[in-house]
Amino acid sequence: IAIAIVVTAAALLHFMATRPFANTDVDTMQAVSLGTQAATLFYGLLLAIQSIQGKETGDGGAMVYVMVVLNLLIFVLPVMTMVFGEKDTIEEMWLLAKERIGASLGFLPCC
Repeated sequence: IAIAIVVTAAALLHFMATRPFANTDVDTMQAVSLGTQAATLFYGLLLAIQSIQGKETGDGGAMVYVMVVLNLLIFVLPVMTMVFGEKDTIEEMWLLAKERIGASLGFLPCC
C-alpha cells in the first residue's frame, strides 16, 4: 500500500505540473480522481497499520463518510461540469490543442 501511495503521489505531482489535457475540466477531473485515489490508499494504510498493531478499527467514524463523499465526487463532478460548467466548443478545444502542441500540427491539411 505504501508503494502505491508513493506512485500515486508522484503521478499526481507530475500531472499537476504538466496539465496535459486541452480541456481544463478534464484536467480537474483527473486531479480529483488521483487525489481521491491517494486519500483512499492512505486510509487503507492507516487501517492496515491499526490491524497490525492489534488495535480495534471500529466502524471508522467520520473517515468512512469522507471516503464515500470523495469517491462519489468522481461520479458527480463530470455531471456537474456538464450541467453548470462552461461549454467548450470543438473549435476552442482544437485551438487550445494547437497552441499547446505548437507548430507541429502544420502537416494537417485542414490547418
